[in-house]
Amino acid sequence: VDNLPAPDFLSQFENEQRKALVVSALGQMHPPDQEVLRLSLVDGLKPGQIADKLGLSAETVRQRKSRALRRISEILRVPLSRFGSEGDI
Repeated sequence: VDNLPAPDFLSQFENEQRKALVVSALGQMHPPDQEVLRLSLVDGLKPGQIADKLGLSAETVRQRKSRALRRISEILRVPLSRFGSEGDI
């Protein structure tokens, strides 16, 4: 029992593995879809803000984000519900 890694180490290791899987999944996506996800999930921008930034319609942004989330869900074999509701798109 004394030789087991600390729980913090295990959590950190699991988080790093998850991060690596997500980065790999993103690498399998089309660059425009990657960009929309980054702007939405990392930068926290709304579809209208992303549309203005990229010169697209808000509907195109929503479609790209939806497609990208479905693709990540397929690649990672994780239910789409783990990424939030469709209302969040």
